[in-house]
Amino acid sequence: MFVFLISALLVIAPTLSRPQEQQQPTPQQGGSTPIPIVSQSAETKEDGGFSYSFETGNGIKVEESGSVKANPQARSLGNDTDSDVVVLKGSFSYTAPDGQLISVKYVADENGFQPEGDHLPTPPPGLEVALKANLGAQVAQSGTTPPQPDVTV
Repeated sequence: MFVFLISALLVIAPTLSRPQEQQQPTPQQGGSTPIPIVSQSAETKEDGGFSYSFETGNGIKVEESGSVKANPQARSLGNDTDSDVVVLKGSFSYTAPDGQLISVKYVADENGFQPEGDHLPTPPPGLEVALKANLGAQVAQSGTTPPQPDVTV
């Protein structure tokens, strides 16, 4: 058994130590021209906040700012700055291949990523009313009040 194990290791070891093949990036061929940066700015603040923006020659626009926000719930429980929340606010826009202008504004914070844009799907009308009615029916059946989620639709 020991001889078999040593033999197997002698066969497998050179295979595992073989250098891996690395793919070299292929240079871009043909009619692609670099897109110029028309404008750009960036700022870093001492409190950890930042902002940046840029615009390209083909109409792409990006803006974002970030800041650190104290988490009052965590601080009330005795946690220090480890529970602070980074809040990002920004927007971007570009022209889709079909010619439609795509524009998105967003906030990302302790409640997650919250995008807004005319092209994004929206909940069907009456969804919030139906959810509240369903929750009310569950409460009536169980006789207890479940914790209320902090959700806005």
